[in-house]
Amino acid sequence: FFSGFYLSLVGVLVFRSIFFPRVLGVLLTIAGVCYLIGCFADFLAPPLADILSSYIFLPGLIAELAMALWLLAIGLNAAKWEAMAGAVVERRA
Repeated sequence: FFSGFYLSLVGVLVFRSIFFPRVLGVLLTIAGVCYLIGCFADFLAPPLADILSSYIFLPGLIAELAMALWLLAIGLNAAKWEAMAGAVVERRA
């Protein structure tokens, strides 16, 4: 339950971020919702959870693998990061 909730929140933050592609945020949010559905199905209807278990975790696998590969291959956009950090420092001064 907590990992699904966490992944949904991270997906929203990645979607709103300018440092990552928005599609990663959408994928992570969908994965978090799928984890939550799987958790509640396991608690409320175990026979249904057995049927869903092979399909409900596939979006999570795709989203988390895409995020990991993005961070390994491309990483964070350092130029945007430094520009935003400079803008924050200038606003505070």
